[in-house]
Amino acid sequence: MKPFSEDESLAYLTEQLAASGRQEPESEVRPLATELGGLPLALSQAAAYLVDAGIGCGHYRSLLSDRATHLTDLTPESGALPDDQTTTLAAAWSLSVESADRMRPVGLSRPMLRLTSLLDPNGVPEAVLTSPPSLHCLADQRDALTSTAGEPVTAAEAAGALRTLHRFSLLDHDPAHPQQAVRVLKTVQRTTRESLTADDLHTLARALADALLAVWPQTTRDHALVQALRANVDTLILHAQPGLYADGRAHRVLFTAGESLGEGGQVMAAREYFASLATANARYLGSEHADTLAALRRHAYWRSETGDVTGALDLYEQLLVRLRDSVGPDSPETIFARADLAWCQGRPGDITQAVATSSELLSDFLRVLGPDDPGTLTARHNLAWWHGKAGDITGAAAATDELLPEFIRVLGPDHPATLTVRHSLAQWRGEAGDAPGAAAAYDELLTHMLRVLGPDHPATLAGRHDLAWWLGQTGDAGQAADAYAHVLSDRIRILGENHPDTLATRADLAWWRGQAGNAQEAAQEYKLVVRDRIHVLGENHPDTFAARADLAYWQAMVGDTTQRGTPPSDDDGTDTPPGCQVELFLLDDTHPGVEQSTRITLRVRPDPGHPWAVSDSRRRPTLEVLALTPGPADIEPARAFYDHRTDLEFTFTPRRPGRHIIRFTLYENASGAALQQVETELTVTGSDIDAGLLVPTAERRQG
Repeated sequence: MKPFSEDESLAYLTEQLAASGRQEPESEVRPLATELGGLPLALSQAAAYLVDAGIGCGHYRSLLSDRATHLTDLTPESGALPDDQTTTLAAAWSLSVESADRMRPVGLSRPMLRLTSLLDPNGVPEAVLTSPPSLHCLADQRDALTSTAGEPVTAAEAAGALRTLHRFSLLDHDPAHPQQAVRVLKTVQRTTRESLTADDLHTLARALADALLAVWPQTTRDHALVQALRANVDTLILHAQPGLYADGRAHRVLFTAGESLGEGGQVMAAREYFASLATANARYLGSEHADTLAALRRHAYWRSETGDVTGALDLYEQLLVRLRDSVGPDSPETIFARADLAWCQGRPGDITQAVATSSELLSDFLRVLGPDDPGTLTARHNLAWWHGKAGDITGAAAATDELLPEFIRVLGPDHPATLTVRHSLAQWRGEAGDAPGAAAAYDELLTHMLRVLGPDHPATLAGRHDLAWWLGQTGDAGQAADAYAHVLSDRIRILGENHPDTLATRADLAWWRGQAGNAQEAAQEYKLVVRDRIHVLGENHPDTFAARADLAYWQAMVGDTTQRGTPPSDDDGTDTPPGCQVELFLLDDTHPGVEQSTRITLRVRPDPGHPWAVSDSRRRPTLEVLALTPGPADIEPARAFYDHRTDLEFTFTPRRPGRHIIRFTLYENASGAALQQVETELTVTGSDIDAGLLVPTAERRQG
């Protein structure tokens, strides 16, 4: 008999219960009818058990989910079957499987049903069940069950077994939807699993883990497939976790599933996944096993990606102590953990330490792994990156340009790491001042990314995001805003509204809409970005600080200084506007006298939340600085531009001894508004100037 539809199943189960004086709400009956798959035999025997045991549909569903309860315990005994039935549900399915096994391809239906019993009932990609590891397992299972030595199983025969099981209503096979082609009733899966021994479970678990890994795509371009594979890994863990540790190591598919979460944008889920994996690895392998420490390392990495850099740094420090003790200081695991630590150190701004650690690391990578190891190449790339962040943009660009042919030679032109190097090259080109060249480089890079990774890959979206930035830097704020709007739509669709990358695109879209002339809209949107970053990333995340600074900037542009840098709030109180320090230093150690020159540098240090405290220097407003000394002295240059990357240098030459006043006025270059003015005094006694830090007196100005 064909399965009932969902509504037919509901009506049947409701009628059977009513005949015995049972009335249950549809909200309880419908889920049970759905879980039983509309099979008339399953529905009738479930109704009989409910009446006989005096339990409700919800309780029955919980028993079905309880792995300690056998399915035979949830159906009436053979003498109490309803509707003159003579066969229990489990026995009926067993008979169906025996009949299916006699159909061509002979002997493969039961082995195939065994494989599917450990996978996601809501959808198994057909490629998993026709992959070489599955074919090998099917052949072994068939031979063991029939006590014969048959021929190898082909993919066509495996697909044939699926069709046979489909005809016997033991599973649903829909080749038109390959990512979820095979669906199996939970009750059928359960009956099958209950017939397996512990050795069977271990064997099937390893084979399925190999099969899942064999079809896992190298990139996450096919999100539907990756999501289906992850769901099947989760189900495999649920039913046969010990088998994934049968050879003394954690199966690689466990790590692959976790990485796919983070690479797909689910950074918080990846963080929690690897924390759980580390716990499981420790339970099955020991707390100091290499796979336990590897899971902890990935947990630390994804913890840093969620914004908890401090927590990640602590974890890395603890992990390195354990790695040095367990596998030694020169093991690849230890060196890669140190590389992660170096990268993490630079994220909150400790670039000097990141450069020092990366330099030391590169020597160890070369010594231990050799010049052509991908890890060594990545270490060279990261060192160049931190040099660039430290201000040596020309050197970073040259080192990265030198690296690109090496990545192409070792990994190929389409490897994601090679594309990352191209991305960095485009970035440094823009940082060096060539915004049109950077935009062109990103445009060319996106052609490769679309072909290799697909339009929805996070790296492709990041490339489009950066291209939009450099389009704005060429002077077309409107085009940049339009480009960001398109990226935002796709990031919301793919990553969700609260993903950190989505929030970054919202922030930059607001920035360029403001630059295009809509400062009020920019200020309003930044209020929402600050609010959402606090919710998603926390108060102390660097991106939250950056958003506060950008909000303060646009509030200043529209004249709203009462709550500078604060998100929407019900609090009617006002914040004290954040401060800004202008620091002046004497560079020369000597004490010049009258008619002798000395160099003075100017550096702006805004407090968090000040309009100029944007973490990305590219988005800080260029300031025009006018230097004036009213007395008999010269200062050159009299006019300079401050880009927040390097200190401004002035040359001061006094013409007489005594007190000299030097006044610096800072203007917002785009609008010409006077933003701040500071004055300082220098006393020239005879021929001596006090060397050291000059403390300016700042005067706040609106504008």
